[in-house]
Amino acid sequence: MNVSTKYERILKLAKPYLAKGRALKHTRSALRFALKLLKEEGGDPDVVIPAVILHDAGYFKTEQKWTQISSGAKVPEHMEESAKIAEQVLKEASHPADKAREVISIVRQHDASPPPVDTLNFKIFKDADRLAGYFTSFGVKIVAKSEGKSAKDVIEEVEENAQKLLLTSSGLRIAKRELRKLKKARL
Repeated sequence: MNVSTKYERILKLAKPYLAKGRALKHTRSALRFALKLLKEEGGDPDVVIPAVILHDAGYFKTEQKWTQISSGAKVPEHMEESAKIAEQVLKEASHPADKAREVISIVRQHDASPPPVDTLNFKIFKDADRLAGYFTSFGVKIVAKSEGKSAKDVIEEVEENAQKLLLTSSGLRIAKRELRKLKKARL
């Protein structure tokens, strides 16, 4: 993963929060997808990359650790906790104030349903988050365990809903490629 030095500082400051659960592995995966999506879709890396890094930083403070995908149950307190951490980290990293405001807005609302944000930066962020959460072997295993399903059932459900889950054409194209890999893998 090639994250520039200015984002490495944000990641370094966020790691203590992310390392307290499964969020660090998810974040690294989402970062890889975000870099691909930014390259294909455009968007502002000064918004998308910090949002990806910080969006789940508050999970360690919440009682329920992971959102239940099929039930639609959300964990809204993690978004507010993550936004507080994002504000602190971005200030310490001297991130530009206008970019920081957009990052914090995305983090604060990233799992809201329906999503109140409809910008290219949000769509790229959300696709990176969903690709990491639903279209990787790690994500599938987490969903399967948390929902009491088989990995095969999760993959089938994700495949059926890919069109609804992804917000960009690049995200959907990447999802289809990742689904082919998942079907070949033995999970």
